[in-house]
Amino acid sequence: MSNYAATGQLAAVSTAYKTALRVTGGTGGRTRLFDLLIGASGTPADNALTWALMRHTAAPTDTAVTPTPLDPADVAARAAAGENASAEGTVTAGSELLELPINQRASYRWVASPGGELVIPATASNGISGRVKSAAYTGAAEATIQFNE
Repeated sequence: MSNYAATGQLAAVSTAYKTALRVTGGTGGRTRLFDLLIGASGTPADNALTWALMRHTAAPTDTAVTPTPLDPADVAARAAAGENASAEGTVTAGSELLELPINQRASYRWVASPGGELVIPATASNGISGRVKSAAYTGAAEATIQFNE
């Protein structure tokens, strides 16, 4: 099993959920998300952001991101990643795997307990979208997802 990292940014947070970073698994095996880092990179202020990891069955329209192997001797990832969605994909209603309200001034890290990884099925176009929204903040948001396959 190899470990990978994908990083991404949403250029402008809005009042509705938008995908900052997503990972879409391949058909050759299941992908497991085990680490998430999130935050805002705009001018510091006291604003609330709500992040949600949600399942998707069709990826959003976004900019491709190449996952980086954590061990440089590993092969390229089967999973695909993307950032800064311009159009949302098909997000499964009620599929929130994590919902994290954070203050704009603070970054947050979630690490799965052993066996508690978030699993993407080995089904074409299925994945997990890291989405963010805010009632007041309109700057950039950043995310890093680490996963294995």
